[in-house]
Amino acid sequence: MKLLMSLCVLAGLCVCGQQLQLSTTAPGRVWYANERPAFALAAAPAGCRWELRSWRGETLAEGAWLGGDLQLAPLQPGYYALRTVAADGQELLADYTFSVVMEQEKRQPDASSVFAMDVALSWLCGARGLQTPWYDGDGYRLTCELLKRAGVPYVRERLSWRVCGKDPSAINFGSYLKNARLQAEHGLIVSGMFHDAPEVALPQDKLPTDLKLLYDFCAKAAADFGDIMGNWEFWNEQDIHFAPEPVWDYVACQKAAYLGFKSADPEKIVLPGGVTRAKRDDYDEQMYENDMAKYTEVVNLHSYVPLASYDEHYGDMRQHMARHGLANRALWVTEWNSFVHGESAGPDDPFYAGRKEHSFDQELLMAEYYVKAMVLQMMHGVDKSFYFVFPAYRCKNPKMNLSFMRSDGSAKAILCACSAMTGELMQARLLGEVKLQEGVRAFVFQQGDTQTLVFWSVSTLETAKKPVALTTQNAMDIELSVSAGRYRLTDTMGASREVTAPDGKLVLQSSRFPSYLSGLRGLAVDVPAIPRGEIERYQPGADEDLSVVIRVDLHPEDFVIIGNKTKAEIRSEAARMNVVVWNLSSEEKRGVLLSEGGRLAGLPAEIIVPAQGKAEIAVTLNTSEEPVDSRLVLSGRFNGRVTSRLVMPYVAFWKFSQNSEVITWDLGQHDGWVKFGSSDTVAITADEGGVRFDLAWEDPQTDRWFYPRHALTIPVETLKRARFLEFEVKSVQDDPVNAYTHSMCSFATAVPPGGSKKSYRCLFQAPNANWEIRRIDLHAAGIDWDNVKDFHIGGNPTGMKVSYWVRNIRLQCE
Repeated sequence: MKLLMSLCVLAGLCVCGQQLQLSTTAPGRVWYANERPAFALAAAPAGCRWELRSWRGETLAEGAWLGGDLQLAPLQPGYYALRTVAADGQELLADYTFSVVMEQEKRQPDASSVFAMDVALSWLCGARGLQTPWYDGDGYRLTCELLKRAGVPYVRERLSWRVCGKDPSAINFGSYLKNARLQAEHGLIVSGMFHDAPEVALPQDKLPTDLKLLYDFCAKAAADFGDIMGNWEFWNEQDIHFAPEPVWDYVACQKAAYLGFKSADPEKIVLPGGVTRAKRDDYDEQMYENDMAKYTEVVNLHSYVPLASYDEHYGDMRQHMARHGLANRALWVTEWNSFVHGESAGPDDPFYAGRKEHSFDQELLMAEYYVKAMVLQMMHGVDKSFYFVFPAYRCKNPKMNLSFMRSDGSAKAILCACSAMTGELMQARLLGEVKLQEGVRAFVFQQGDTQTLVFWSVSTLETAKKPVALTTQNAMDIELSVSAGRYRLTDTMGASREVTAPDGKLVLQSSRFPSYLSGLRGLAVDVPAIPRGEIERYQPGADEDLSVVIRVDLHPEDFVIIGNKTKAEIRSEAARMNVVVWNLSSEEKRGVLLSEGGRLAGLPAEIIVPAQGKAEIAVTLNTSEEPVDSRLVLSGRFNGRVTSRLVMPYVAFWKFSQNSEVITWDLGQHDGWVKFGSSDTVAITADEGGVRFDLAWEDPQTDRWFYPRHALTIPVETLKRARFLEFEVKSVQDDPVNAYTHSMCSFATAVPPGGSKKSYRCLFQAPNANWEIRRIDLHAAGIDWDNVKDFHIGGNPTGMKVSYWVRNIRLQCE
């Protein structure tokens, strides 16, 4: 099964001073099953021959290259390799792979189906992303054509607010709108997403603070794109570094974006940004505590866990949805993948230095993974599933390749598997799983009055949590009790054949690569699939006003955001803040603010907010009568109706510190630290009253991280009394932004025999070039102090050279 691919449609070999080149006119090397695949071999030496092989490695046909041209008879859908050999039998070119897919006229595209694709057409398919010979180098058109041949009806696009809306009086969607129309011309419905607030929107960090400009931009987008867009989603992966602001700021923006979209098109579906952590945490909880469900209609997840973690991963999401009354709401996964196939192990990319392509085995692993992941997501009730990502793209580093396409625009085996799956199951409804035998999984789909059984052998792809290799087919014989008759059996790549059950017994072979058995009736399932859910549009009550949105600006001397952007640490008994009330409606609003969880001083008796305007009120928050751990809840009553809530959990550190015990934790001895990270070099020294770590990476493709380790040296009894960990930290990098994708400390247990250690991770705001205090709420981490042994601190830097200092580590104990 080791077939080497050629990567480029013009890959060739110099023969007698001329370039030996193999090419085809089929876009992306993808033919329809009713077409005759044709190829041209330039500068073919005398006596050279060709061999046609299936994706399983079988030789299907062979012959001589006559005049350098070859036209094959129509082929069954499948993934093929064309081998070119000299007269003496030696290979002249790397195997030239191509696809054959179902005829377009046999398809019944359905935008309401689960099948979707993250494409990012405008960002990834221009000349800098694809170097393609088809359509005169038009990568946008080529990608749309390949999506059509893959049978995908719904695609995800991205645009930049900073590019389109830097001048609010002249918003121009330019190439984004042009590309959206191109996708519509190819029968595609588009999911629109944007981020990157322009300076005119006054971003605090990345999110806008001017909610009226956000509202206007969303209204303009919904109006200009119209029915091309099936839905809009606001922002991307706000739970990580794409939105450094606190969660209540994100939700305030979501509310304004929702109202803007709806002002132009009340029927348009609106999603929040997709959250991307493997497990739901306090960020997810706080989004919905802040009434986000009233301003969204779909739950949105990005899923990057291996198949072996699906039950835990999606089960956790389902529990989260149920906690917030969203059990029946549609769950969309607008990005998903995993790195199950590992870093690319095939040939070098001919266009981009440092990039590699997949080996043929990795291509087959991706095809297997796509089908299995789609079925298993359907079992968990996923309503729409966008694979990440269709065009050529490298995720994390140039060796991490997740794409359907190569950089020359040609398609990989995964496109063939996707095309077969959409052709077989576009109109189908998953009923659930039927238990056949150990080592085999089978799923029943209803298609009108017949059923399709999707079955496969379990492989390491489903059981491992680290990259796996394609080592065995996992072939197993299975027997089905069915009505006597004829059935259609289709393999992973789309090739079909008829099978007969003359006596009510059907004996088939299962392998790790899924198959589709069609024409069945009467199969019952043992494990029902979770229902897909509904697009739920919140209907406000007669006493509610969703058009008024409240946000707060916190004084940086009195408030510090801690945890996963989910809590405010209050450092002053009378903490200063501004409450901003936005009225995103066409009528003036008069009313009052309502609060609990602290006394707000400075509120006027009546607040008047003009139509499409704001009122800003300077107040102080006094928490002296509240518990150390509490939350501020703000809402309003305007024109007799109640607004949505702003919920800000907080810890009154000023109050806690009055009676706490401070214990110095001396970790400044540099010889007590142990390297733990991916850097090529590291030096640990004493400096500026603390410890200094100097790290460097040589390969820009490396996933850069460092979390040096120190043994815990504080008695367990003391650690159990500790409420806060406090330290001073600073950092400089060769990257002038001095940014970190993650910044955290953690407490790790010892490694049990045959197991793995458990880490309690505590996020904190990334350091800058000046000494600053960071404080970790240890209670929130739920640490098992009886079993933790080591302390780690560090981050995932963007630079290649980093100096990182830590000093004055202290515990604040009750």
